[in-house]
Amino acid sequence: MVKPSRIILIGMPGAGKTTVGRLLATRMGVQFIDLDAEIELQEGRKITEIFAGEGEGKFRVLEARALQAVAGNPSPLVLAAGGGTPCFFSNLDVMQAMGTLVYLAAPAAWLIERTAGEQQRPLLQEDHARKITDLLRAREEYYLQAGVHIQVQGKSPREIADEIATRLKG
Repeated sequence: MVKPSRIILIGMPGAGKTTVGRLLATRMGVQFIDLDAEIELQEGRKITEIFAGEGEGKFRVLEARALQAVAGNPSPLVLAAGGGTPCFFSNLDVMQAMGTLVYLAAPAAWLIERTAGEQQRPLLQEDHARKITDLLRAREEYYLQAGVHIQVQGKSPREIADEIATRLKG
């Protein structure tokens, strides 16, 4: 059993943060929160609608606000952050203060394959392969600040959750 705490999963779109997060939270017996789902719940509309109507800047403000709200709840949890969450405002500091950051790492080619054709990821709609490659390059300096790095390519979500649990035992 993983020692209950606050675990924040970060990484690129398609790395498996939500799927792995649900499994890990169930294993730990704690609440699971998907930050994008929290934003949609608070705003009463989809992320794609926020991006389309008000742009990425407004979304990032809403994302930071939702993160602050989650951070204010001291209960043990697993949080799946959005792919860009650690890269804006003081979000990375907030997440580091919340608990243990776990970077779900994967190579660009694998992420491109996993996210091809998905319509719910607003930043990946046009020139998909280039966007994934550029985003990974820009975001990796933030992701690498996580205390735990897990390579996810070639592993099932359950194997990834098990690896996180094993690494965080204590």
